[in-house]
Amino acid sequence: ILLRRNYFNTFVVVDRFTFFAMFGLTSQGANVSTNPGAEKKESIFMYDAFGSYAIIPKHLTMGFGLNMYSGISRYNTGSTGKSLGTDLPLALVPNVIGSEQAVRRLNLFATGMTGTLAYSFSLYKSFIPKDYSTVCPPANNIAGDYRMYNLGYTTKLELQLLDKEPPNRLPFKSSTYLGAKRVFNIGVGIDYLPEGTMSYLDNMVDIELHDKFQIAADIFFDTPLKNKAAFNAYVAYLYTDFGPNYLQSFGNQDIWGGSAITEHQNGTGQVIHGQVSYALPKFKNSHQLQAYCTATYKDFEAVDETMVSWSTGLNYYLIGHKLKFSLEYLNRPYVYDYRLEKGKSQVVGKMQFAI
Repeated sequence: ILLRRNYFNTFVVVDRFTFFAMFGLTSQGANVSTNPGAEKKESIFMYDAFGSYAIIPKHLTMGFGLNMYSGISRYNTGSTGKSLGTDLPLALVPNVIGSEQAVRRLNLFATGMTGTLAYSFSLYKSFIPKDYSTVCPPANNIAGDYRMYNLGYTTKLELQLLDKEPPNRLPFKSSTYLGAKRVFNIGVGIDYLPEGTMSYLDNMVDIELHDKFQIAADIFFDTPLKNKAAFNAYVAYLYTDFGPNYLQSFGNQDIWGGSAITEHQNGTGQVIHGQVSYALPKFKNSHQLQAYCTATYKDFEAVDETMVSWSTGLNYYLIGHKLKFSLEYLNRPYVYDYRLEKGKSQVVGKMQFAI
């Protein structure tokens, strides 16, 4: 039992100017409280804080601040409030632990649309990580995040072949429209951060610097069916080169009041993620049931075996994404005592509401 995400935001639009700020608490389980003897304290922080100006409305908007405009795939700019499953696939957000703050960056961005082509560009400042040698015992030929101050660059291009999702005043993308739109998008994105990681040479004194490079491609399809039913499908491919044997392992849901089940989430290698869903026709005016399945394939250089995690679930929408209940079964590999195990099961129930 935990509070998964708690957001409070301010959204102001004046003529062509937009200001958005959001703060909140990512996760509060039984091990997090104000109690002086608690294992951990709450951590409320800013998720977003940025301003933008529409130079050419719908075609060119520029802005700066802390935001998600530097994402290179749909889930890299995904709205957690409009996700399909109980959580976003963290394998598709490879910098979430190393150089981002909750998938956000400090950046300057430009975004817009011309015809069927939507685009975004960003110049970002990576968050500074801990000294690699203090995070874990140094080892040769294993890359870790490096304390550097370089600028990074991203670009994303997306063909929107049916209904348009024009770059609006906010960057957040929906995982499912429940039949409200007929969308077919094909996107590709690139992220480059020079000298973002380091590794020790054989003498364990000298180091070698490595660039962080990512390329992502994805296809998103969402369409209404007869009687206000809906079908949704998404597939994404992500290739990352963060240096030799780079690997990040962590857990994304605290179920025992302590550390979550640790899983190899991000690293040098490749990820393929897919999902499909079917929403039944609405009843009682706005109520709707949606069944879904997801699967993620991960092949990292630092892990001898490939890994597959999958889930299946059911969403019950009372007022669209503003009020819904979800029940999900997950099966995924995890790390126990530094060993990679397979087939750990988990059942998650979730209630979500937004005002």
